[in-house]
Amino acid sequence: KYLIGQYQSFRSSYPEHPNSFEAHLSQALLYAYYLDQKDSAVNSLNKMIANNRVSPNLKAKAKIELGDIYMLKEEPWEATLLYSQVEKTQRETPVGYEAKLRNAKLSYFKGDFLLAQEHLDILKQATSREIANDAIDLSMRIKENTVFDPDGSALKEFASIELLVAQNKSDLALERLTNFTVVRRVKMNREEAIRKNLWSPDKQLSKDQLNDLKKELEKNKESIANNMFNNIISTDSIWVDEIVSTDRLGIKDDVYWLEANLRMKRGEFELANTLLGKILTEFGEDILADDAYFLQGELNERYLKNTEKAMEIYREFLNKFPGSVYAAEARKRYRAMRGDFSEAEGSPKF
Repeated sequence: KYLIGQYQSFRSSYPEHPNSFEAHLSQALLYAYYLDQKDSAVNSLNKMIANNRVSPNLKAKAKIELGDIYMLKEEPWEATLLYSQVEKTQRETPVGYEAKLRNAKLSYFKGDFLLAQEHLDILKQATSREIANDAIDLSMRIKENTVFDPDGSALKEFASIELLVAQNKSDLALERLTNFTVVRRVKMNREEAIRKNLWSPDKQLSKDQLNDLKKELEKNKESIANNMFNNIISTDSIWVDEIVSTDRLGIKDDVYWLEANLRMKRGEFELANTLLGKILTEFGEDILADDAYFLQGELNERYLKNTEKAMEIYREFLNKFPGSVYAAEARKRYRAMRGDFSEAEGSPKF
């Protein structure tokens, strides 16, 4: 509230200064993300967007932020409309690419992975390395988790949990992560379904009920009725709802990763450390291994204050993942903890 007051004071003193509009944007974001006054933020940003004195680039940034707030308010159609406007008016610019990335994430959250992939394929060529890396990361997650699960049922559940995280509903997100299961419609042999307790004879319609159903449907759609009737009375196999746990899903490492990051945000560092260790134990050769290794080193260095353990992790990291994007940072941190740099100069002792 104090900071909002300072921004307002600056805007009142220098209403024509270009930085006044930057202050306006920052002020609105404080309302949205720190005071949980989303309606105030929406009204403030709409006024800013309607102001002809605001530059097109800053106006586009405001639209992206407004789209994010609409997503927090669970109004995805308003969000995608704003992102699309920025994409159209800011083509081939960093702001335009950022809007396309937000649209891709929104499609991902909604479970529309094909549309998300179309956006991401374009963004892989973005001029901004950060945006391109984010696009590649999300694209690889979609591809990795739909290879053996074509309908993407597990990924849809995971994406819906990520949306909860984006909406700051961390308690609900953690609850669904710790009980991560997917209900999948599968076709199986009747005897197998009975053995797994997924089907029992009392769930089958009686012959009289089937005949009544057939007669009712045959009034207008005889062929459809026959097909439906034949499917219902089929004795070879049946469709059942099977609950699938993460132990049988390829997305388990992503579940560990997301939960570890949430635990860190909540200050539950020991639990986060354990979850990262599970990624390394169970998915040591997978795509998240170097991320988990580096984060585990950072966690021990900065939060658990276990310098020796952090040095050990960074040293092993450099041996196992010399080509990782984190390699240079891991080497610098390892050398700093080893005492290679003087405090006064911040340069190597030699």
